[in-house]
Amino acid sequence: MTNAMWKDHFEKGVAAFRASNLDRSLDYFNQAILAGAKGLTVYDSRAAVLEKLGQTKDALKDSKTVIDIAPTQWQGYARSSRLFLKLGKHNAASTMADMALDRLKPDDTKRRAEMNALKRQAFDAKMTAAVALRREHSKTFYHFGKLPVEVVATIFGMHVAEDAVQVLTLSQVSRRWRDIAVSTPALWDALVLSQRNPVRKAKVWKERSKGRIRVLSLRSGLESKVDQTMEQLADLSWECLRTLHIHCTAIHPSRFLQYFVTFNREDALHHLHRLSIDGHEDNTGTPLDSTLPTWFRKVPLPSLQVLELRRVSVDWQAISHHVTSLVSLSAHDMILPSYPIFAMLQANPLLESLSLSPCLVNQTIFPSRDDFSLSLLNLKHLDLASFDVWANFFFKVSTTPNLQTLKLCNLRLPLDDSFDRLLNGEGGLKSLTHLRIERCGFSPNVLMRVLQAASALETLELVQIGCDLNDVVEALVDPNSTPLSRLAWGEASSPYPRLCPQLTYLHLPHCPSIKTGPIIRLVKSRLVDWPSTPGADGNGDSRVTPMKSLVLDGCSRIEADSLPWLRSKVPVVSCVYLTKKAAKYKR
Repeated sequence: MTNAMWKDHFEKGVAAFRASNLDRSLDYFNQAILAGAKGLTVYDSRAAVLEKLGQTKDALKDSKTVIDIAPTQWQGYARSSRLFLKLGKHNAASTMADMALDRLKPDDTKRRAEMNALKRQAFDAKMTAAVALRREHSKTFYHFGKLPVEVVATIFGMHVAEDAVQVLTLSQVSRRWRDIAVSTPALWDALVLSQRNPVRKAKVWKERSKGRIRVLSLRSGLESKVDQTMEQLADLSWECLRTLHIHCTAIHPSRFLQYFVTFNREDALHHLHRLSIDGHEDNTGTPLDSTLPTWFRKVPLPSLQVLELRRVSVDWQAISHHVTSLVSLSAHDMILPSYPIFAMLQANPLLESLSLSPCLVNQTIFPSRDDFSLSLLNLKHLDLASFDVWANFFFKVSTTPNLQTLKLCNLRLPLDDSFDRLLNGEGGLKSLTHLRIERCGFSPNVLMRVLQAASALETLELVQIGCDLNDVVEALVDPNSTPLSRLAWGEASSPYPRLCPQLTYLHLPHCPSIKTGPIIRLVKSRLVDWPSTPGADGNGDSRVTPMKSLVLDGCSRIEADSLPWLRSKVPVVSCVYLTKKAAKYKR
C-alpha cells in the first residue's frame, strides 16, 4: 500500500477521535497500521483511543511500541505512566514519570507540572493501598502466634485457674496451643477422678504435671477401679498437694489412709491446705458410717486451713488436738455434739469463717459462763442453721468483734437474747455488712437495735419471717416516724439517727406482712440525700446510698401497679408472687 493510503486512514482516524467517535477512530488507526504506518504518531494516537475506551493493557502495548520507536521522546513514557497508575502499578508509574521528565525540555513547564502531579498521585495511591493492605492483613493475621511461649503459658494459666476443665479445650484449639499446654505442667495440676477412665486419666495427668498435682478430687463412681488408680498415683509428689476432696462412695477415708501406709508416706499430706470429705446417705437420708476415728492421728495435717465435712461422723475432740490452724470450718448434714464443737473452736482461734448446719444436735451439758469463754477475734463470716441451744450458748460465751456476715436459719428459739449478747459484746456489730435471718423468731424492736448498731450494713435479708416488718421498713426510711423506735431505744431529746445509710440490698422474700407503702417510701428516701444527721455512732456523716436490689418474692400485699415505678428506680427488682409450679404466674 502507498504512503498516501495510510495517511488517509490516519487523518480520518484523527477526525473521528476529535468527534468522540472512538470505535470508528480505532478502526481507521488499525487500517493505517495495516497499510504500513510505522511512525510514533500513529501508535501514540491509537494508544490514546485505547486508553479512552478502557482497554488499558492494549494501550500500554502501543505505548511500549512508541518507546521502542522513539526512546528519546517523552510521549511514550508519559502515557505509560498514566496507564501504569490505572493498573495499580504505582512504582512503575513513578518510574515512567521520571523518565518522561528527563526527556522534557526545561522550559516545558506545563507538561513537567503534569508529570510531577502524576508522580504525587502514584505516591498517594501507593500509600493508600499499603494502608488498606495492612488493615486487611491485620484481620487475618495470627497475632497470638507472635507471643512468646512464656506469655502464652501465663495466659493459659489464668484461664485454667478459673476452671480446670478448660485445659482440655485449650489443648484442642491448634497444634501450637496443644504443644504449649501439654508442655506446661502447671496447667495440669488439678486432677478429678470419677467413673470415666480414672486409671488412664491419672496416668496422663501425672505425666503432664510432672507428678505435681495440687488439687485432687475423688468422686463417686471411682470405687470399682480405686486400687488401680491409687497405684498409678503412688509416686506423685504428694508434698505439692494443697486441696483434697474425697467422696466416701468413691473411697472410704480410712481406706485412703491405708494407701499412704502402703506407700510409706504417712507425711504425704503435711502441706495440705484444704480438705473436703463428703459422706453418703442410705435411702432414708441418714448418714452412713463414715467415721474418721484415726484420720488425724495417722496423717497429721499441720498446714490445714480449710476443713469441709458433710454427712460424716467425726471425733471432734480428737481433731481439736491435731488441727489448730483453721481459717474456715464448715460441717453440714451430720451429727454435731455441742461441747466437742466448742473444743474445736477453742483450738482454732484464727477462724475467719464458720458454717454449721447439723441434721441432729447431740445436746450436752454446757459449762457455765464463768468456766468457759471463746475468743474468735478474726471471725468474719458466721452461718448457723438448726442449731438452737448451741447457737444461743455460742453468742453467750464468744467474742466476735470483727463479724462481717451473719446468717441465721431455722433457729426455733427467739433470737432476742442472742442479739443482746452481740450488741453488748466487744465491738458490737460495727463491722457487720451482711445480715440474713431465715425462719427465725425475734422481736422487731430488738431488730431495730441491731440495725442501729450495724451502721455499715449493706445487705439485709429477712426470709420467711412471720412478724410484722412494716415498722422496721418505716424505721429505715425515718426512725423518727414510727413508735417502734421509742420502744427499741426509749425516749430521746434529739432525733434518732438514720439507720443503715449504706444499705443497698434489701431482700424480704415470703414475708406476708410487707406492704407497698413502706417499700415505696424507703426507695424514695434513698434516692435523695437527706440533710446530714449523726450516724449510728452519734458523730459521723451518714449519707444514704441508693438501693441496688429489692427482692419481694412471695409478698402478696405488694401492689402490681407499683412494680414499674420500683423497677425504674432500683436496678434489680424481683416480685414473684407464686412459683410457676404453684400458679404459673409471674409479675
